[in-house]
Amino acid sequence: MITQKTLIEIASVVIILIGLIFLYTLTGALHTWALPILLVGVISWSIISPRRHFVERIAMGMIAFGIISLCQPLFMILYKTGFHILLSGTVGFIVVGHR
Repeated sequence: MITQKTLIEIASVVIILIGLIFLYTLTGALHTWALPILLVGVISWSIISPRRHFVERIAMGMIAFGIISLCQPLFMILYKTGFHILLSGTVGFIVVGHR
């Protein structure tokens, strides 16, 4: 049976995916809304999810991917979105670590 907490956790993951879609759209029209949507999804998922270690590992992966994206010289799209991913991972890690 799906509980209310599980539904909220699934909704948070869907919000994160929508933020990532907005972040990597080709037109860039939705790019300005990507960071707030990502932060809302990551914060709510970090607070709600009972799997603390899993969320910590995902947040650390986001931090690593953000740093790699900012340091690599090949793909401009990764450079443009690296800070958003880095900030979202850092916020998620801080929230999970303090709950």
